[in-house]
Amino acid sequence: MEPPPPGTVEAWAWDLVRCEDLEGKLAPPPTPNAWEADPPVRRLAQPGRPTQLRVVPRAPRAPRVGALREAAARVRLLATLHHHELQAAELFAWAILAFPERPPAFRRGLAQLAQEELLHARLYAARLEQLGYPVGSFPVRDWFWERVRTCRDALQFVALVGVGF
Repeated sequence: MEPPPPGTVEAWAWDLVRCEDLEGKLAPPPTPNAWEADPPVRRLAQPGRPTQLRVVPRAPRAPRVGALREAAARVRLLATLHHHELQAAELFAWAILAFPERPPAFRRGLAQLAQEELLHARLYAARLEQLGYPVGSFPVRDWFWERVRTCRDALQFVALVGVGF
């Protein structure tokens, strides 16, 4: 699959999904203003994963509400939420590439949502660091990435991310 031309929103989205550097993934450059003329459909099969993220096929269950009285359970939940935010940003970028036929306003909205989700992920990462648990202290599961492959169109994508985010 051919990458998008540099300096375009599509190249920004491509780089965000494929990035394997944690800092680069959490704080990409600003979204460009230029869009690729007549872009092809690009469906990336999986994201790049920084070495800090240990992806496992089955993550431990999220703590129950009562368990959140324990500091360890709260930290684990923060780590889970961080990874959800990261996946959301990646998937919004993925959708820019996967659904180029969608209206410009929809695609611009995806780019804005990706940036907002990255802000949330950075906030979670900072809090985890303050608590002494840098990103990667717990294994993660790419649950949403496992399901996005089933999305045949933008409507199914919106339904998928709406369920979890």
